[in-house]
Amino acid sequence: MIYFMHMPIFIYFNEIKYRSMYVFYSIITTFIIAYIFKHEVFYILSKPLGTHFIYTSLVEAFMTHLKIGLLVSIYCTFPLLLYHMWVFILPGLYLYEKKSLRIILLISILLFFLSSQLGYWYIFPVAFDFFLSFQVIGLEKLYHLELQAKMQEYLILNMQLFFSLAFCFQFPIILILLSKLKLITLSWLVQKRKYFYVLAFVLAAIISPPDVISQFIIAIPILLFFECSIFALEWIETYTKKRLETC
Repeated sequence: MIYFMHMPIFIYFNEIKYRSMYVFYSIITTFIIAYIFKHEVFYILSKPLGTHFIYTSLVEAFMTHLKIGLLVSIYCTFPLLLYHMWVFILPGLYLYEKKSLRIILLISILLFFLSSQLGYWYIFPVAFDFFLSFQVIGLEKLYHLELQAKMQEYLILNMQLFFSLAFCFQFPIILILLSKLKLITLSWLVQKRKYFYVLAFVLAAIISPPDVISQFIIAIPILLFFECSIFALEWIETYTKKRLETC
């Protein structure tokens, strides 16, 4: 970290300002593009539930499209944000730190996009089928009960599930970073493994719809990533010990 210690303070803040503005302009540009293609974007988001929606407020459709544009821009610029964070701290890292953080960065981006694909193609359809099962449709039924989904409420539910999944899939990255900061240790994680297993199912029950299948679809990847985190930390400790022995 010697680079940052000897770097003039105004250069330090100018670097932060430059990279923050770059990310900000990227978000604005992506937002404008997403709003221009707002109908196509909403059609893609609505596929897991259907294509029939209503709005009951005069400004609801307009505000929903603005929110969609903002969320899509955040989603698309997330890798760019991680990249600028990486480039900013890069000069102050040792060679072995650069290698490890480069791998963490790539895995974080991969898990972020993997979570959205898993949610869109598997979790959301299962969850929405569960909610749609409460409809009462048919001439032989005692009464008629049919969902007329509001576009804004659907978007909020969709994004809540999506960002919850994204956070859960970043779980191993968080554990590895906490370990690098010496806030947790590998032995502590192994010792508390059974509690993490319980926590995984508790989180899945909180953020997923109330059906067992969706909870397992969320909990199982969290547990797999937890075990991968332990394996990665074991590999990092072994590599660090070998590097220190050869020095």
